[in-house]
This record gives sequence, structure tokens and C-alpha cells, in this order.
Amino acid sequence: LVLTELPLDEWPCLHRWTNQYLLGVVGDKQVSVNMTAGGLGDFVDAAGLFVKPLEEQMRFADFWTLLEDRELGKREVPYLSRQNDSLREELPELLKDVPNAVSLGVAAFGNEPEAVNMWIGDDRSMSTCHKDHYENLYAVV
Repeated sequence: LVLTELPLDEWPCLHRWTNQYLLGVVGDKQVSVNMTAGGLGDFVDAAGLFVKPLEEQMRFADFWTLLEDRELGKREVPYLSRQNDSLREELPELLKDVPNAVSLGVAAFGNEPEAVNMWIGDDRSMSTCHKDHYENLYAVV
């Protein structure tokens, strides 16, 4: 299911989240950035081992610079992909720009979200095919 016409009053992020806005609001915030091998988050390697990316703490502005300037991060791909409620824990200043819950999700799952994550990457960032042991609802902005 793809929802394409979201009400702007419920989703201000759709028109607010520019580079300038994000850097102005959360540029100095410390965030957890996965420095990934070739853009992969968690994955199983050729030997069958489960591999997690190196997680580094840095200012959001420094992450953004790495993301935009590929020469700086050419050995590793920066991917803001920490789970377990990263938006509410690391970037709460952006919560005013998204709804507290998506009504479709509340109706389908019967509860408010337990975690709200914020993932930011570029065309090199990817997740391998996997199954989570809980329900998910994704919004791509």
C-alpha cells in the first residue's frame, strides 16, 4: 500500500525538510551513524557470519557532510540507521514535523508506535532482505 497524498498539516516534513532546515534545527545534535561496508547495514557475509556496521557518534552536520561529499567517505558509506526509537531519542526536535502516529497503522496494529526511527542515507545505502519479528510501517520523505 502506498499513500501518495498525505495532508501537509499532518506531515510538515514534506515541505520543511530541506538541507538548510535540517542543519539549522539538528546540525549540532549528536547522532549514531553506521559506517557501512558498501552501504549494507546488518548482513550475513560469505562465511555465513552476521555482520553489523561500525556505529560512530558524530554531529548531524558532520554526518550530512560525509553523505554529500563522497570523497570524504569513500571507504565507508555513512548511514543514519540506528533502530529502537532513534527519532524520539536522538532527534526529538524533528517530531513536530511528523504525526505522532499514522492512523492507518493504529487501525491496523491496534496501538500507537512503540518506536519511531529516522533513517537517512543515499543511493548507496541498503538493507538486505529480512523478516522482522514485529510489525512495521514506513514513511519515505
